[in-house]
Amino acid sequence: MRLLPLFLLLSSLATAGASPWYLVFIRPDPARQALAPGEGERIQSAHMANIMAMANSGSLVAAGPFGDTPITISGIFVMKADSREAAQTLAAKDPTVTAHRNTVDTHTWNAPAGIGEKYFRMHKENPQTPEGMARRAFVMFRGNAEAAPALLERLRGQGKLGIAGDVTGEVKDEAALRAVAVFKPEFTPEQARAILEEQPEIRSGALRPEYHQWWCAAHVLPWED
Repeated sequence: MRLLPLFLLLSSLATAGASPWYLVFIRPDPARQALAPGEGERIQSAHMANIMAMANSGSLVAAGPFGDTPITISGIFVMKADSREAAQTLAAKDPTVTAHRNTVDTHTWNAPAGIGEKYFRMHKENPQTPEGMARRAFVMFRGNAEAAPALLERLRGQGKLGIAGDVTGEVKDEAALRAVAVFKPEFTPEQARAILEEQPEIRSGALRPEYHQWWCAAHVLPWED
């Protein structure tokens, strides 16, 4: 089950914006089975109601679907919670998860404050504000955690990123997720790949990028405005 494009709701409680955030990858459940007629619509309706509830409680600050083929990640939640375990527990209550359509994979993400603040303010002032959904290159980095900060700061200084941050609390394994960066929408996924392939941390193999396409509304990411 794919996540709907209009998949971002915010609450005023969620805009205080202190890191860390919790980044939840929503992945297709390998054990999912074919659904009876009408069951998919029922699960999707319950899923959207749950998103609204999480947003209203201040737990969900951003979300959006991935546009990859084949699908390995359906989409993400960016959440506020007391701990990674609390975020994982809350995300796992989503109806697509309890119905064994998706699984959730939660990471501590030290992204900057301000995620969704402008979006929420604009949509509160004018509910008819266009969503402005656009595709962004979403890059996950694995490898040497110490190499990530310099790369992210360099790309931010060049004005290429909408948001980025290191991922902490992972096992000390070269395969572990170390950082996540999202390019501004004016950079196509192909351009983002070309930019990264020229960076010394990538050329040396210190960091290994994993490329995805994320659909996100306008005015959500703090470095875009």
